[in-house]
Amino acid sequence: MSATTTASAAADAYRDLRARVVAMASTISEPAGDAPVPCCPAWSLRDLLAHMAGVPDDILTGRLDGVTTDAWTDAQVVARRGRSVAELVAEFDEKGAAVEQLLRAGATFPPPFFIDAWTHEWDLRQAVGAAATPDLSMLVDAIGGLVRSFAARIDAAGAPPVVLTLDGVTQRIGSGEGEPVTLTTDTFTFVRAALGRRSRSQLEALPWGP
Repeated sequence: MSATTTASAAADAYRDLRARVVAMASTISEPAGDAPVPCCPAWSLRDLLAHMAGVPDDILTGRLDGVTTDAWTDAQVVARRGRSVAELVAEFDEKGAAVEQLLRAGATFPPPFFIDAWTHEWDLRQAVGAAATPDLSMLVDAIGGLVRSFAARIDAAGAPPVVLTLDGVTQRIGSGEGEPVTLTTDTFTFVRAALGRRSRSQLEALPWGP
């Protein structure tokens, strides 16, 4: 949570996300828990839920060395091997409720916490085929950072600038020379693409111009 988002708004967004995840995950049978997650091909549904339960647990217990690294997330999954889907869902719900209270009390969490929770909700949603209208309230303070990261990658590649329009709001990003490239899309699609959840062919199919 940043200074631009109130404690109650951040807590409410996380509460609502947790409720959606629990509702979806509660429909997963034990055998289905071993099915792969398309956007996280190294993980099964059970592994994904283990990570989602492990994040609030690590926050509450202060296990934050190497936070966001592969080793940190792998440890969460390994520590929960052998647990049932129902156990993982219950842990996520219980530990997530405690993190929600920290948010409500004004605890400051960095944007990657919100990005990770939101991203994996949609990884799970895609994996189980649960349709919904995207709720971007978790990402209010994170979208700007994702756009800046995109701009940095444009500059690192020596590419021309991009005139980016997200849900009707236009900005020019990148400091390179040459005729700007345009990209007009919705925020949901941009965020999923920025976080590696779109294939090369899907990226090429976006409405680039001219």
